[in-house]
Amino acid sequence: MATTTTTTTRSGGRSCVWARLITQPTEAPVEEESALEALDRYIHRPHLINRRIGGTETRYSANSLSPSQVVEKLRAADPEAGVPENFAALLELRRSCDLVVVHHELRATTATNPLSSYCEALVLDAASQRAWLCPLSNHPATFACVRLTWGKSTAEGQTADARGAVTYEVLLDSEAAEPARPCGSPPYTLLAQADVEAPTFPSSHWFLTKFVPKFTSWLAAADGPASELSRWRPTPETMLVPPAEYARLYRELRDKYGPALVESWTESTDPEKFVYEDIGIATFLILLFRRVAELEAEQGQAPANFTYKFVDLGCGNGLLCWLLAQEGFRGLGLDLQRRRIWDRFDADVELLETAVDPKYGLTYPSCEWILGNHSDELTPWIPLVAASSTPQACSSQVLKERFLFVNDDDTHVVWASRWAGSERQKTVDKQ
Repeated sequence: MATTTTTTTRSGGRSCVWARLITQPTEAPVEEESALEALDRYIHRPHLINRRIGGTETRYSANSLSPSQVVEKLRAADPEAGVPENFAALLELRRSCDLVVVHHELRATTATNPLSSYCEALVLDAASQRAWLCPLSNHPATFACVRLTWGKSTAEGQTADARGAVTYEVLLDSEAAEPARPCGSPPYTLLAQADVEAPTFPSSHWFLTKFVPKFTSWLAAADGPASELSRWRPTPETMLVPPAEYARLYRELRDKYGPALVESWTESTDPEKFVYEDIGIATFLILLFRRVAELEAEQGQAPANFTYKFVDLGCGNGLLCWLLAQEGFRGLGLDLQRRRIWDRFDADVELLETAVDPKYGLTYPSCEWILGNHSDELTPWIPLVAASSTPQACSSQVLKERFLFVNDDDTHVVWASRWAGSERQKTVDKQ
C-alpha cells in the first residue's frame, strides 16, 4: 500500500499523502467510454453505492478547465466549503480537467451525525485516466478525497498484459493517520514519503467492501443492449419529484412527526414501519401537489395558492390523511373499519367508517385527488372512480398520463388525479 506522491515541499500547517488502498484487477483494460459511463452514473445515482444519500442535484458542470480554474469554480459553486488555494496541488492536477459539483441530501441525521447535506466535486482527467472524488466538507461523516486511476495492468518489470486494473488512493493526514479533509480545515501541504502504509480507519471498511466492488464493476462493464437500462438518467421531464427536494422534505417531516407518532402508536402494527412509510408517501404527494398546482396556475387552470382537496379510499389507520392535513391540505378518509388511532386524528382530519362499493356509482366531484393508500381489492377501481367523478378531465400538459399508479410490495398505493374539479373550476371561472 505504498504511496506515489511527488511533491516534497512543506510550508506549515498539516501534511498529507496519497496512500494506495487497493488495486482492483479487471478482466480487460478499462476503456474511456466505460470510465465516463461509470463516473456519470455515480454523479446522477450515487445512492446505488452510498445508501445514506437520499437525493442529488448538480450545482456546476464544465469541461476543459485549467487547475487554477478548477479551484476558482469550486469556490464559486460552494463558497462555504473553504476550498484552499493549493487544492489543485493537493490533488496533483497538472492539465485541463472536467469538473462536476453535486449537492447530496442525506436520508437521516442523528445526534452523533448531524450532517444533513454536503457538496462533492468530481474532477476528471481523461487523458491521464484519472478521476478525483472530493467532498467539499471537513465533516467526519464524509469520506476523504479519493483518486482513481485505471488502465492496463502492468506487473513490476513487465509490459502491460491484456487485463486491466483500477487503483484507489485516499488522501491521508500523515500526522493523524486518518483521512485528510482539506476543505475548511487548517492548511494542508502534500508531503512526499516513501512506503507509507494506509491505516485502517472507520470508513475504510465501507469503502473497500461497498464502494470499490460496485464502482469497479461499473468501470469494467461491457457495452451492449443489456446496459441500455443502466444508462438511463433522470431528467426534469421524467421526474415527478426531484430527489433532492424529496430527501430534504422527508427528513423535515420525519423529524417533525416521526418520534411522537412512534411513541404514541396505539395500533398492533409495527410503528417503525407504518409511520415512516406513510411519511415517505406524504412527502411525495405534497411535492407532487405543489408542482401540479404551480403548473396549473401558470396555465390558468387553477387560481394561485389553490389548496387541493383529496379523498383516500381505504385509508386504513388514517395516518396519511392526517399528515396531509397537518401540512395544509384538506381531505377525507374512508375505511370499512374504524381504528383506535383515529381518536387522535379526528380533530384534524375527517375519517369516516363506511363501506366503499364502486357498483353504487361512487363520485367525488369536490376532490382534486383520489388516493388509495390501503385500498387492497379496491385498487383497480380507483381510476374508474376518478373518471366518473370528472368526465371532463383534461390536463395532459401537466403530466404524461391522466392517472399515476405506484405499487408497493406491502401496500397498494394508487393515485388518480381529477384534473378539472368542479370546485376549482368554479373558482377559476369567477376570476
